Amino acid sequence: MGAQSYSALSALFILFYNGKRGYDKKWFRIFSYLFYPVHLILIWVVFALCFR
Repeated sequence: MGAQSYSALSALFILFYNGKRGYDKKWFRIFSYLFYPVHLILIWVVFALCFR
């Protein structure tokens, strides 16, 4: 399955979008913004402990 086939699948999400915002609780927004840098730091720590 080529990369262009996945763009056809994404068209389904665009077609069924109803204009409403999704789940938007404050704790979930904070978690979403913190997850990425925290998981990168965790990966770095594990890497540093394994390969020092």
